[in-house]
Amino acid sequence: MEKMEQLREALPPIPATEPIYTRGNHFYQGNQRFMIRGICYYSPEDHPEHLTGDMLDDEHLDDLRRDIANFRELGLNTIQVSHLRPAQDHSKAMHLLRDAGIYVLVKLADDGIVAPTPRQAHGLPPFNPNFNTARHYPTHTLECALRLASQFAHHPNTLAFTISGSALRVPATTKIAEVIRALLADTKHYLRLQPSPRRIPVGVSLSDNLSLALLSQTYFLAGPAETRADFLALDSWGWMGARSSFSVSGWKNMIDRLAGLPAPMLLGAFGTPTPEKPRAWTEILSLYSPDMTGVFSGGCVHRYAQRRGSDWYDTMYAVVEVVEGSEGREVVKKKEFGTLKERFRTVDARRAEETWGAGVARKDFEAWRGEFPAKSINQWYATEHIPRFAGDWSALVKEIEEAREWVFVEKSAAA
Repeated sequence: MEKMEQLREALPPIPATEPIYTRGNHFYQGNQRFMIRGICYYSPEDHPEHLTGDMLDDEHLDDLRRDIANFRELGLNTIQVSHLRPAQDHSKAMHLLRDAGIYVLVKLADDGIVAPTPRQAHGLPPFNPNFNTARHYPTHTLECALRLASQFAHHPNTLAFTISGSALRVPATTKIAEVIRALLADTKHYLRLQPSPRRIPVGVSLSDNLSLALLSQTYFLAGPAETRADFLALDSWGWMGARSSFSVSGWKNMIDRLAGLPAPMLLGAFGTPTPEKPRAWTEILSLYSPDMTGVFSGGCVHRYAQRRGSDWYDTMYAVVEVVEGSEGREVVKKKEFGTLKERFRTVDARRAEETWGAGVARKDFEAWRGEFPAKSINQWYATEHIPRFAGDWSALVKEIEEAREWVFVEKSAAA
């Protein structure tokens, strides 16, 4: 098997020119089901209070060329990116990734939606969980999301877009889900206006907050296709170390809970660090097995890189460290990089029945409408009624289109 893997890595990659689409609860590439073998590709300079690194802008092209070789060595077919800057052109990076056979999962409007705080100072009126959501739907957030969507919609290796659901943290502020759904619906509406026959999936990324999990998942999948999520990207940190298992981690309970939802799903982030180093990545063997392939279409390891000298806890999540060398930034592979590589090799070598079992029946998501969760005091406050964009929609779309045309003109002149 070792020689076969070495040969595969030596062969030129198959370019990622076949767009990915959803059907039922699966992702597809052509007529074949597409399993996401991805990694979160965030800036090594990221800090929880200052997440601004755009890894796909022209300033990072040399870094990207270096990292693509590592993506291929790991056997990845997808990277997930966030905090991209709409004013930057990302075409060169997307072309490099396309030629390397890498698809891109693009997060839109990271942390752009903020829920009000339920804490109130002495003397102020009590917090109202039925607050006016229109006041929390900023024009800037929608504009940034649409500008990025406008750019990436024209690349065949854009796998999908996700809208962050990170604002959903406590039951008292769950009405903010209406704003997240509004941004989702407006992004989908904008993409339908584009002169392209391709329908790029737009989903929602949610945490594994168990108190809100089923309610939020049900909420974003309910209703008409025009306003609901096309898929769910779920973060899950339950699998911790080599001693964990499908049952011990809580992943079996998660699968049982999600089995009734017929939408495509992926793990948006996983890979909990433990005192035992390196991470054993045994969860890879379960994620791409009959245990989970009936519900999930793979996922994204968290994460690729962290800068040496960063907070020790953040560094534990990275499979490589970025250091300053004599010729600029260099990457040092951590021991768990090799472990992760071996796990993906094992998955790639499996026979069909070892991945799918007796067969995975596709569910009918297209005809499914579901039901919105009922409002419940101290549990869930969001309804199907979402806020409208307060600005001039036609003027915003025109402004975005004109800005994109200028980018194309400048690129043509430079060529």
